[in-house]
Parts: sequence; C-alpha cells; structure tokens
Amino acid sequence: MVAISLLALAGCGGDSSNSPDPRPSGELSGVAFDGLIIGGDVTAYAWDGTKGEVLGQGRTDNLGEYSITLNEVPSQPILLKVTNGRYFEEASGRNVELQSSDALYAVYDYQAGDEVTTSLTYYTTLAAGLAEHMVRTGTPVRQAIVDANRTISDLLGLDIREVTPLEVTQVDNATPEVTNGHLYGFSTAAISQLTAWISEQNGTAVHQPYNSIRFAQAAYSDIRANGRLDGQGLDGIVAQGTVPLNQEIYRHRIAANMLVMANAPENRTGLTAADIVDHAIRFNESNASLWGSADIIPLSDAAPNMSNFSHATGDTVAGEIELRVSVTDTIGIGSVDLYLNGDFHLAGGASSEPRFLVNTTALEDGEHHFRLIATNVAGGVTEHDIVLDVANQGTTISDISPSHAQHIRGTHTFSASISDAFGLDEVRFIVNGATYFPSNLNSPSYDLSLAQFGEGKHTFTVWTRNKSGYETQRSVEFTIDNTAPEISWELKEGAYLERVYEFLADVTDNETVKSAVLYLDGNVLAEFSAFPRIDYMIDTRDFAEGEKSLSLVAVDKAGNTTTETRKVYFDNTPPTVNIVSPVQGDTITSDFYITVDAWDAVGVEEIEILINGAHHSYAPHTDNARTSVRVNTANFSNGPHQIRVIARDGIGRTAEQVITVIFAHEQPSMTIVQNRNSGTDYRLRIRIDNYDPSQTYTVESYQVAGANRGFGSINPDDDGIFSYGGVHFGGSPARPCNGRRTGTAELRIADGYSVSDTLTIPNAVYCGSWFR
Repeated sequence: MVAISLLALAGCGGDSSNSPDPRPSGELSGVAFDGLIIGGDVTAYAWDGTKGEVLGQGRTDNLGEYSITLNEVPSQPILLKVTNGRYFEEASGRNVELQSSDALYAVYDYQAGDEVTTSLTYYTTLAAGLAEHMVRTGTPVRQAIVDANRTISDLLGLDIREVTPLEVTQVDNATPEVTNGHLYGFSTAAISQLTAWISEQNGTAVHQPYNSIRFAQAAYSDIRANGRLDGQGLDGIVAQGTVPLNQEIYRHRIAANMLVMANAPENRTGLTAADIVDHAIRFNESNASLWGSADIIPLSDAAPNMSNFSHATGDTVAGEIELRVSVTDTIGIGSVDLYLNGDFHLAGGASSEPRFLVNTTALEDGEHHFRLIATNVAGGVTEHDIVLDVANQGTTISDISPSHAQHIRGTHTFSASISDAFGLDEVRFIVNGATYFPSNLNSPSYDLSLAQFGEGKHTFTVWTRNKSGYETQRSVEFTIDNTAPEISWELKEGAYLERVYEFLADVTDNETVKSAVLYLDGNVLAEFSAFPRIDYMIDTRDFAEGEKSLSLVAVDKAGNTTTETRKVYFDNTPPTVNIVSPVQGDTITSDFYITVDAWDAVGVEEIEILINGAHHSYAPHTDNARTSVRVNTANFSNGPHQIRVIARDGIGRTAEQVITVIFAHEQPSMTIVQNRNSGTDYRLRIRIDNYDPSQTYTVESYQVAGANRGFGSINPDDDGIFSYGGVHFGGSPARPCNGRRTGTAELRIADGYSVSDTLTIPNAVYCGSWFR
C-alpha cells in the first residue's frame, strides 16, 4: 500500500494538465408511445425509488421520437417521464390531449457515456411502478430496475425498452411478416380497444374520459402499491368508472383486444389475428408474479357467434342444396366446417359467410344430421346442429315467406319454393284456416292484405299434392304488426343545448322494437338495440354551433317506422356586445341614439338598455345586425349618467358593456312681456329662449290676484315671441277700481319642463276682473 501511495505521489506533479478528464456525456433517445405522443415533454430524473433532480430534457416530434443529452452525468439509476402533448387513439381515431395528471414512465440503470435507446409505453410504465414497489420493500435500486424490466419484458415476450412499438394504424408499417415492433404495437393498441369498451360500459362517448393514457396511469397506481395488478392501489380500489380494474381486465381482456385490434378496419399492417394469436395467448397464460393467484381465463372461452342459417331443423330438402350461415367473432374467425352425420364433410375456411354445396342425391331419404362448427383463432368453438329431411323421391317445400317467427305488415306476398320429381297436382296456401289457391305451382305466391287477419301471431301452411297423390305440408308461425313504434322524449322544439347533453327517450312497440337510430342533421349519431330506454351523451362541443336537427327513427321487426324530429340549437359561446356610440366620456346636449353591435353564434335573444341602473328599453334586433335606441335627454338631469347594454342569448348567457356619458342639455327659459295695446287692454306675450321647434308648448295656467286662468297651446308670432291672443287684462274704466295687482304665468312644455315668471302691469289698477 505504501508503494502504491508513492507511485501515486510520483505521478502528481505541479502541472495542472494532469487534472482528471471530464465525465463523458450520454444520449437518451427513443419513442413515447400510447399511440405516438406528439409534442410531449420528456424529462430524465435521478432516481433512487423516488424522483430526484432533473438530469436532462427533450420534446417528442411528429413521430413521437425524443432525444436527451446527458452532459457529464455520472452513472446512476434514472427515471424517464413524458407529460403533455397529444396522441390519437388507435381504436377510435380520437385526438387526446394529455392532462396534468397523465404520464408514461421508464426506469434505466444509466452508465456514464451510454447512448441509450428506450421507449416509454404502458409496459415501461408498469415496470417503473413495479421497480418503485421493489425499492420501497428493500430491493437495491439497480437490482429493482433490472428485475422489474425483465418481469414485464418476459410477460410480453420482447424487450420493452429496446424494441420500438409500431403504429398499427399507419399503412407505412404494413408487412408480410410479424416483427417484435408489430407485436409491441398491437399490445399497446389493445388498450385503446379495451378503453373503448370501458367507455361503452360507462355510457360515455368513446375515449371520453376513459382512454389509454388514463388506463396507464391507473395501472401505474395499482402496481406500485403492492407489486401486483390486482385493482388495489395506494389510495384504495382502482377502477375506471363502473369498471373495476383487476387481473381479468389487465391480462385476459388486454390479450383478447390484441386480436380485436388485429381484426379491426383501423389495422393497416396487413397482419391478421391469426398472425399474432400466439403472442396474445402467451400474454394471457403468463404466470408472472404481478397477477397474484388469479386464475387464467383461456382466450378460447370467447367463442364465435353463428346466425342467419339458411335451413332449420325439420326442413325437407332434395337435390343439391346450399347451406349458408353468418359467422362473427371479435378476435378472429379461424375456420368454419360442415360435418354430415358425424363425419367431416366440407371446409368453409375463415369466411364470415361460408357456403356449403351438398348433393343430397347421394343420401338416402330420411333424416340426416348436419353440424356446423365455427372456431376462432384462439380456439373458441361454437357448434350448431340442423336435422334435415332428405326427400329426393317426394315433395320438398322450402323458402317459405313469411319465414318462421317473421314480423310482417301491410300487404305481404305469401310464397314458397316447391319441387317434386313426379310433378305437382295442387298447391294450397292456408292462413288462419282461410284457403288460397296460387296459380303457379312450382313457385307459388299470393298477395294478401294483412288488415283482414288482425295483429298478433298467425299460422301459414303450404299444402301440396303431387301427381302420384302424395300429400305433404309445412307450417310456419308469423306475426302481423301494422302498428308503428312509439317514441317519448322530453326534448322541446327550439331547445338550446350546451356542453354535454344527455339524450333520453323511451321507444316502445306493441310487438318488438328492432332498432333505433339517432341522427344529427341527417348524419348517424348513434344506433341503439336495447329498449325501451335510450340514453346517449351528446357532447355539443364536438360540433359547430347553431341550428341543428335531431331525429330519432325507430323501426319494429315488421318494418313499421316512426320518426320524431326536433329543431335545437347548439350554443356553447356567450354573446358579445359593443356600444358603437356614444363612447365613454361623451358630452351630450340633446336627444341621441345608443347604437349597439351584438353578436351570438346562434343569435341574440334580447338586448336590454339600462340608464343609471334602471330599465330604459329593449333594442329591436334582427339576427346579429346593428341596432339603435333613441334617448330623450329632457327626461334626465344634467350631469354624468351610466349607460349599460346587456345582450342575452337563447340559453341565458349574457354579455354587457357599461359607459358613462355627460348630459348637458339647455333648458328653455321664459320671460313674460307686457305690452299696452289700444286703450287699456293688455296681451299676454311670452319670450322663450332655447326654443325647440320639435316641442309643443302649452300655457297651463295663469294667476291674477289668486284667480286661476286656464290657457291652451301657443304658437310663435313672426317676431319669435309667443302670445295668446284675446286675453285682455284691461277693461271698462267705469268699473270700480281697488288698487294695483300683479300676475304670474306658468308655462309647461310637453316634454316636462315647467318654468314661471311674474307679470307686473305698470300703471294699472285692478278693477274687478280687469286691469286698466
């Protein structure tokens, strides 16, 4: 040890050039993927089981790719986190903006100078949450990172950090062969299909608010609590609305939805469910510790559905027949086969509409057992048995219309196909005991008005006799329904709708409602198959504002149709209002107009004018055109006055503007002029300053020595002085006189002004009721 120290000292001269080299810089890059996350903020943190200091930052581009330079960062565990940005849901195409609580994570044991490529996905987020739990329960940090990433990678069968998931909805990723990138992409897109189903279970619009990024956040909260995906998070039960998240959801349904996504039209890779079924089964049958003790639900438990069979048990057939069936399966049809009397007979491939041509002439007459077996790509099986009567030596009756259990209305053409090797002698159609005789024996038909039979269940029998005298018949039961469905809903004509509107209606029928479709402006908004109650959430913000037409069309099994339509308005924007004139601070000296511009996306319902807080008037308005209201300043005192204009839209939202203006109108003033005319007579003569020709002036009263004199309207003389002719204040000097008197005149103007002045009559003596 001493020698080592000396050697060390020998190598440490005073030359500063021997200082240690700086740490190398590293690079982190990859893809943020929940669907490609565009414009996301990716941050690298120091990590010891909890988030530490920021080591570097980057942002994802239009391909979801990011790059972060770690300048002289020493070797250490790191946490990667992506927030913000947006992505498109693979199953619905909905553009989802990441909210403040949305994030994806990844953990990595960084070595200084490494150039690391790692993805951030739902699965790396699970690994980050698992690693956090492991550190919290005593596992060393670096070991926790290794073990957690390995656990989730083993679960998926690929390296969740180094493999880049491919967007399966992009045709650029089409391929003739499966790659790990495609498997990773389908494994992630499965969550989009799953959360579309979760949205349906909650009765919400698809991926609102239940989407892939929210699901990832819920799973992260779940696994970090106890290292298992069991629906128990740090804060209690983990769920999305009414759907609890448990091992069935995390394992079985994600695996099944990998296959659903492969079957979906949004898949543009060219790969099918059969190409990825082994990957889905591996995931579903994993015994990873994060599943706890939950039982495995085989994917084969989900079986195909068969319907629309061309033949039914009891049908009589002859010659060459074609057996047809419709097959559906959410995870992918594997094969459809026909067995005859227990033995394999024909293969229908993976078709959803297989057809099997069977030559019955090779069979003996009598009953024969046909079995249709549909198998999906996961091994789920559905079987359907049909027993047919082969009668190549007798009469066959087929293609009866109406068919068994069919609902019909109005006028119906009753028909059948009949064949017989010996030829037909007679055909009868029997409906509820009434017999009809079609003229064409081999393809008989008969038009009947159903009103004569009444509504409800009825029996139709086809009876035949061939030329050898052999008689046969076949009957079906059908339902007559001429009554259209009834629709009951509370939505009023002309209603204004905002934000998310819950559409509720009840659809009923005297028999059975088959379907209902909700249309918005002629476009299909939603289709319904469960009745009577219809419940659908309409987010009006997804559509342009304005007048809309909502129509609900209900159809029963007989084809009777009822349509109810309401005109409504989508309105999510408050109105705007602007006082064009006058403007703030204006001084106004006479009558004026308040001119207003008001606008609303749907239309302004009302424009109210208030002056000094009191209602003045409602402005006339048409659509969003400019409008004006006249204000008479004579009704207000001089000084400041507040003008408030309030615009209201049909839903009750308001907008207003307030200004203050100054009223400075000039009031008229009055001077009474006395003038001696001939003799001792006087006339009442009045001068009015600030005379307004538009006004009407009236002398309301005139008093002399306490005696009231009434007057009427007055008109201006040529000299601009108003006079009331014929009113004399002088009279006969022979009357008794008892002193001088004065008089007052009060002038009232139509608009409300009232002024008065005192009339003094000089050198006059009041003599009874005259002046002289």
